[in-house]
Amino acid sequence: MGPSGSGKSQLAEWAEEDLQYLKIEVDQYSKGGVGIDGAGLRPVWDQFHDKAIAGPIAAELRNRIAATSSKGAIITLPSGNVFPPHHIQVASSEGIAILILYGPQDDCIAGFLKRERELKRGFDNVEHWNRNNLRSHAEFSKPEYAGVRISAFTKGARRLRAELIEDVRRHLANEK
Repeated sequence: MGPSGSGKSQLAEWAEEDLQYLKIEVDQYSKGGVGIDGAGLRPVWDQFHDKAIAGPIAAELRNRIAATSSKGAIITLPSGNVFPPHHIQVASSEGIAILILYGPQDDCIAGFLKRERELKRGFDNVEHWNRNNLRSHAEFSKPEYAGVRISAFTKGARRLRAELIEDVRRHLANEK
């Protein structure tokens, strides 16, 4: 999870390459994103999202990991998707680590605008970011999410690939 412009899709690509993770891009607004339905996760997603039942989605992900000989899986979510802390705890009990790629609002906006200008989709304005991210960014800023946040930026610049991957590794090691 994380606000738009934090670099969720980029981190997922790096996790796929560096950690040999299965990448499932469900954020339909990202390059290659197919949505929950396109990823074939709707039934198990609804159980987790709507009822905080994590067993079925954990089992589905384990099956996909095994079928692809991956070492894990990473799912990217749209920026407005915010799981309450209880969902994060339930997921953890089933072996799913939910992480938030996070940064200061100005840095996320700058990342979002840069990407949108490159993609030329017409979303390259602060109003679009605000309309779709202010609420989720405020939620991700709350203290109860501190333990699952990974900082995407240092002093206004994106953190290095190796640093972010190491943070992911560290979070995953703490989950075990």
